[in-house]
Amino acid sequence: MHAGSAAWPTSKTWALTQICRVQRTKANERLMWRGRDVSATLTLFDKEDAAVIKKYAIGLLAACAAVMSHADAMWGKVAAGDSLEAVKTAHPGGQEVPPDEKNVVARTGAMMLYQLQNVPIGAHKFTASFSFKEDSLAQVTLATKFKSNERTCTSEHRGLIDALTTKYGKPFSADPQSTMRRTVFQSGATTITAVGFDSPGGECWLNVFYTSELSDKAKNL
Repeated sequence: MHAGSAAWPTSKTWALTQICRVQRTKANERLMWRGRDVSATLTLFDKEDAAVIKKYAIGLLAACAAVMSHADAMWGKVAAGDSLEAVKTAHPGGQEVPPDEKNVVARTGAMMLYQLQNVPIGAHKFTASFSFKEDSLAQVTLATKFKSNERTCTSEHRGLIDALTTKYGKPFSADPQSTMRRTVFQSGATTITAVGFDSPGGECWLNVFYTSELSDKAKNL
């Protein structure tokens, strides 16, 4: 192991995951971690492993597929821990958001740095916001608002919950009678929280938060 690498994770699984992510973002010449070029991390593989990797490239690609399938998928084509560049590659056409304390998620400390407008979901257009902590993707937020009465808003929210239930299974917790109609789903280490409410001005708000963490009740399992 090269000098100075002790501060970096030393798991071969971690290294392989990073290689897969680099391949996925078409940045094959460098291995990045938290904004730093750590290509030398490849030395985490001993010589025998390295030889096998070079000889069996197809096997490496298969391993990548296996590793990425177990990554903490969040929304769309991104996973928890992805870099800003990886998110931009996966979801082009958005806008970078200059760092600003007002865009920090109070509970997690993640800062919104990228937004994608007009994402079609069902009958509505959502804004996808990507928030990062220590240069790693920590939260994705989908949000939309539209003119509506209370009955229609309730129906739209119910449709959103039905769609999320189809994808993630039965909600972890739900409080449909509350003002925010908060419903929580769990997918691996990702918590999906859906809220919906109607404002006095006749607007319906639908938000879905994908957060890289376990629900409180799941942390001790």
